[in-house]
Amino acid sequence: MGTPATKRGILLNEMNIYYFSKKLRMRKILFILWVLPILGYGQNIETVKNPHYKKQKIEGLGNLKINKTNISIIDSLSKLPDVKYDYTAYTLGNIPLKNAESTSLTEMYELKKDSSTLEKEFDTHAVYAKNVKVFYLNYFQAGGIDVNNIYLTFHNGILIKIEIGLQGLHNEVDNAFLTKYGMPVKITTITKPITCQNGFGAVFYYKDEYISSYWTSEINNVVAEKTSSTYYINCKPVYSFSFSIFDEKKMNLINAEQEKNIKVIDSLKNTIPKEKLKDF
Repeated sequence: MGTPATKRGILLNEMNIYYFSKKLRMRKILFILWVLPILGYGQNIETVKNPHYKKQKIEGLGNLKINKTNISIIDSLSKLPDVKYDYTAYTLGNIPLKNAESTSLTEMYELKKDSSTLEKEFDTHAVYAKNVKVFYLNYFQAGGIDVNNIYLTFHNGILIKIEIGLQGLHNEVDNAFLTKYGMPVKITTITKPITCQNGFGAVFYYKDEYISSYWTSEINNVVAEKTSSTYYINCKPVYSFSFSIFDEKKMNLINAEQEKNIKVIDSLKNTIPKEKLKDF
């Protein structure tokens, strides 16, 4: 039968991730916002391609397989003795989480859309598209390793994206991904010079940096992407890291639908009562 931890390891193997706080996630969002505009804001973009890259067999993480795992796995997870599944759908900012570092209890939630506010901090992972559900796990243990902040995206009941996030520097994780998948097919680096002033009035010059590493798979449309960023707040560096495996074609279609829907909601939210937008 095995212990609960062993059962967890069977279900979610190879997930080496850590706590990624809500505030840092929001700062990451703000950081990425300046990545997107065309050069002209002092950014420098450099892309290096790997001419010797061979497509990898990228399927997912452990028993979580892109385009194969059914949403019924959520029900299976909820039946484990040390998993608490709250069937209420929440916006991410309103989830009643306990401190993930002080509890061995996994708390699992479905993330809902919040059409009335469109708060970026709350809706980063909730998807404004039909037949899409996103589930968030605050804590899990896989093979004796503590893991936090897992986002599972299902479309028509099938898993199409796994996303994990880390806080801080994680060279050992970088090395693990390089060992598993080899050097990526391409690496894009975006830097932006900044100045900051500390509490004593001294001025310092730094570079914010965003790096995206991208792997393609032998399996149609399945890709992996690792992002790492270094940015400065009050002259102190903040590091973040994320890793995603997803069906790129499906996610592109969903993102396009979401962008269209958000524009509609945004244009209507000032003229339609909020209660009528909640189920949009």
